[in-house]
Amino acid sequence: MKVTDRSGIASAYYYLSKPDSEIRIEELPNYPLTLTMDSDNIAQVNQTLTLTGLPTGAYSIVVVAKDPHGRESKKVSPYFGMRSEAAIIDTLNFTEPKTLNGMGTTTDGTYSVYAVLNEPHAAWTSDSALKYQKPVYYATTDGMPTDNGALVSEFTASNNSGGNYAFTLDTPVPLQEGVNTIYFQFGLINAPADDKPEFNRSKTAYHSL
Repeated sequence: MKVTDRSGIASAYYYLSKPDSEIRIEELPNYPLTLTMDSDNIAQVNQTLTLTGLPTGAYSIVVVAKDPHGRESKKVSPYFGMRSEAAIIDTLNFTEPKTLNGMGTTTDGTYSVYAVLNEPHAAWTSDSALKYQKPVYYATTDGMPTDNGALVSEFTASNNSGGNYAFTLDTPVPLQEGVNTIYFQFGLINAPADDKPEFNRSKTAYHSL
């Protein structure tokens, strides 16, 4: 972040706001900015910000600076997203019409799983559920994933104080005859991915006849 004025900066701070606005996020303080001297010995702000511990959501940074004459100005940054924890698995259902001892059954080895993920946001925009967000999953028989998961190619995204994602997986793991236990892990990730997602885990069982 860089803040300059021909007469210098007398004081400066920033606070976190709702995206693309000056509306402050409640209960968060002002964060002072450090003044340094430039090559002409004029006070400025030239600082890298590190933000940690924020709840999942969309935020802007509002910079407030005052010059030596008491004139104040504000600048609102483009909004950015922060993901602090894994999405919540709202729904995980098998879609087979017949069950055996509470397990979905199949006679041809095919099956479908319907899942809904929810990610509450402390602050959000109308496109929080859509902007770069994609569900990812693991489906394994041992619960031991080894990579970043598989992107869900087709899903329905809606805004519910954050992001809500519904999708169906068709036979994500081949079945063997008998009882099959499948471990599912779901997460959300920016696409293209810049980091490994954090996953929530569940498991279900199928009976292949």
